[in-house]
Amino acid sequence: MDEAGLSYSMAGENLAMGQMSVFHAHWGLMNSKGHRENIMQPRFTHAAVGLAYNEEDSPFYTINFITPL
Repeated sequence: MDEAGLSYSMAGENLAMGQMSVFHAHWGLMNSKGHRENIMQPRFTHAAVGLAYNEEDSPFYTINFITPL
């Protein structure tokens, strides 16, 4: 976010690797105390999601949370 020049008052990120579907990735994040706290944080106003594959063709999911200035 800093490299992209985004200005924010609050930011967070969740990562999930190796799950073979979005459902399983989300289930895993929601069943992790710290990740769930990010997802449920009422002060975050925006979210962006991403999906990429590593060299072994395993999915890598991201959710970035931000509250702009």
